[in-house]
Amino acid sequence: LSRGPALHAWRAPTDNDTLSGEAARWRSAGLDRLEHVVTGFEVAQPSPQAVRVLTRVRSAAPDAPVGFESTYTYTILANGDILLDHEVQPFGDMPDLPCLGVAMALPGRYQRFAWYGPGPHETYPDRRLGAMIGNYESTVTEQYVPYIMPQEHGNHCDVRWATLTSESGVGLLVTGDPVVNVKVSPFALGDLTQARHTYELVPSPDVFLYLDHAVSGLGNGSCGPGVLPQYRVPAQPYRYSLRFRPFGAGSPPPQRLARELRSGGWQRV
Repeated sequence: LSRGPALHAWRAPTDNDTLSGEAARWRSAGLDRLEHVVTGFEVAQPSPQAVRVLTRVRSAAPDAPVGFESTYTYTILANGDILLDHEVQPFGDMPDLPCLGVAMALPGRYQRFAWYGPGPHETYPDRRLGAMIGNYESTVTEQYVPYIMPQEHGNHCDVRWATLTSESGVGLLVTGDPVVNVKVSPFALGDLTQARHTYELVPSPDVFLYLDHAVSGLGNGSCGPGVLPQYRVPAQPYRYSLRFRPFGAGSPPPQRLARELRSGGWQRV
């Protein structure tokens, strides 16, 4: 990882988000410009095979009276696995959210993307019944959807596991508890938010990975109703877990690694 994981609660507004007024409410809450300040840090060793790192972080825009208090608990195991338990508590009069999860960046050589879940096209909570669950392979570049106006794209709902891999076969495996929304992009989120035409987008030296516990639906705000209540993301406390495993060219295939992780359960050390 180059950066992160860090709280993620923003998406490049879709046409529906803009015309329904959702994007304006998100900007008023400062979700597009969160700044993260560490307020607490603890380290413990609960067993000879594990180290636990707990970090408390306040995330808010400097000019907004709302934000999030997060507790990140990392359990780092002797085999290289990292278990992340993320607790999030919003504060202030927060609108419904576009998403809630963590964002991170990897070096640009990690271009091969694979996942087990609905596919092969993008899926959202209110746009997923037309996708078949299976094993899919793609690239980070191929995940970009060239909408006329650059905007949110490429989410995959209900993912059991996902990998990002270099050409040499070195990679990162992530699993949800039990599932997670996964999205990868060659473009920085701020660039996607600001661009008005696809030609304005310049790929970053990094690859961006978004792992969201909850994602808002897309709705029909351009020409009809907005996001239905059951597909919204309320600003309320959340707690979820992710598990990461690095692997090399000689490691078993991701499907087997994922089965090993899931069969091992989510026991706390």
